[in-house]
Amino acid sequence: MVILFILIIQFISKYKDHLFGKGLEAIVIGKIFMYSGAHMFLLALPPAVLLSALVTTGAFGEHYELTAMRSAGINLFRVLWPMVRMTLMVSFLAFVFSVYIVPESNLKLFSLLYDVQQARPSFNLRSGHFYDGIEGYMIRVHKKEASDDMLYDIMIYDHTPSGSKVDSTNRRVVLADSGQIMHFEEKNIMQMVLYDGVSHESFKADAENSSAFRYGRYYFDTLVYRFNMSGFGLSRTAENEFATHEYMMKLGSLDHAIDSIGATQEFRLALNFNLATSYLRIDSIPPGLNPEFANFPPGKSLISSFPGIKPFLLVSGAISGAEKLKTLNNQLLREYYDELEQMRKYRIEWHSKFALPSACLIFLMIGAPLGTITRKGSLGLPVILSIGFFIVFYLLMIQGKKYARDEVMPVWIGVWLPILVLTPVAMFVTYEATIETRFLTKAFWYEVAKPIRSVMEPALRLYFRYVKYRSKFK
Repeated sequence: MVILFILIIQFISKYKDHLFGKGLEAIVIGKIFMYSGAHMFLLALPPAVLLSALVTTGAFGEHYELTAMRSAGINLFRVLWPMVRMTLMVSFLAFVFSVYIVPESNLKLFSLLYDVQQARPSFNLRSGHFYDGIEGYMIRVHKKEASDDMLYDIMIYDHTPSGSKVDSTNRRVVLADSGQIMHFEEKNIMQMVLYDGVSHESFKADAENSSAFRYGRYYFDTLVYRFNMSGFGLSRTAENEFATHEYMMKLGSLDHAIDSIGATQEFRLALNFNLATSYLRIDSIPPGLNPEFANFPPGKSLISSFPGIKPFLLVSGAISGAEKLKTLNNQLLREYYDELEQMRKYRIEWHSKFALPSACLIFLMIGAPLGTITRKGSLGLPVILSIGFFIVFYLLMIQGKKYARDEVMPVWIGVWLPILVLTPVAMFVTYEATIETRFLTKAFWYEVAKPIRSVMEPALRLYFRYVKYRSKFK
């Protein structure tokens, strides 16, 4: 839960500018946290398994329970077998979670985040500041009383013409001594009542094609302004508009999408070949050349082979056909590579549904043997080791997916890169724990550093003595 909470906060921080300051209801924020928790749940499982294994086996070693087990003839694999069975169960449940639950939660999460990003900031007038959140208006209030909701010294720049189109000029400037915001019976309408003020307004001249404006000014005791607030609420978009994204697709849908793109590319290549044939007169029997031009004599002009056509028309027709073919090929390549990129995204998500659950088992095979070597059952050293391994895993996962998207490496290698790198580490740690080596213990490295320390300590003493006497002589 701690790891999951940290990952959720890190994920939410990317959208903090869109979430806060818009007056969202608590239930909306709660839904975002819940859906993002489901989104990050699979990523939190591997380090949780690693930390659990380190603490469990470390406590065995710290309290000499592991020594008692081995003295009774129980080998390390038999000690770890219950953990392996539990981790296999966790990996299977994580796979089911990634196939069925994560796509649904991603669909709800990202559709809700999209709608939140489209919503405007909440209506909040501050004393001495201009507010431009309402389209077509600029409002300034000199003083705002919280006790009676009264506004004083109000200035409104009205940029909205009589029609719906927003003008760039100040069509009306309204100055009022005071005012008050009141509720209106219609939904998404805000009503502001202004008292004791003056309105300066410009009018279009009577002539239809004239660019001149007329000026008008009138004083009022009470003036009512109604503002359209429809953009401030959270309006929900249909979730099926996001269903084709790779994050929102289940395993079967990803398989179908990959096969569909492959079939579409084959059809596109065949269609392009047929269209290019009309420009190049391609004959498929000899590769690359038409039979009548295969043995064309050198030095002879190709134009002379068409005596009935003017050379200018022949050349211009050939240039026009080449330009049309170039345009066709550019369009084909653009669509072809766009579909290839989308297919890679689908395949990355397909492999990720297997890679993250499999990482739980790899982290167990790292954490459990490492715990028997370190013999630390507290949360000090195991937390440090867990954070270190998780950072390596996370960086390899992000970089591997980037390489897979950019075609630097095959998709399956890019997605499974952290597993491929950490598997030899797990095998090495398991081997060291099995033979009860001192290679990863504190005592071993203390002995290794002992000769170095025996040389460095006298040298450091001489250096500090030199610094001390030099400062004294100065």
